[in-house]
Amino acid sequence: VNYMAEQRQVSITIHGGVNLAAKDIDGTSDPYVVVTVGVDQSAKTKIIKNELNPVWDETFQFPYASKLKLECWDKDLIYDDFLGVVDFTIPNTNDEDSPVIYDHHHFELQAITGSKEDSDISGHLIVSVILL
Repeated sequence: VNYMAEQRQVSITIHGGVNLAAKDIDGTSDPYVVVTVGVDQSAKTKIIKNELNPVWDETFQFPYASKLKLECWDKDLIYDDFLGVVDFTIPNTNDEDSPVIYDHHHFELQAITGSKEDSDISGHLIVSVILL
């Protein structure tokens, strides 16, 4: 058992989005991002109204888990529209000198395979991930 891994923290900064899909009738979206680390640790950015290139610059800190999921949504009155997802693994490096895993990395938003949420996915999320 690697006890060091259990005590580590991961810091995730959602800097912004680029060229997100327009889901609203006015040709924009009201995007926000749900950040999930592991199975059950999650947080959500603020909603930015009428914007396809949002800037959040919000940082979240969680106990380390290897799985990271970023879901981008368009806030609507009844049902929020899916804007895409990014799934990846956070490596648990033991290199204390280089804790930065990603620095302002552009992750392409993906569709959920086989889902009706499959259409009109575009754009990127700009993300930094640091192990603490």
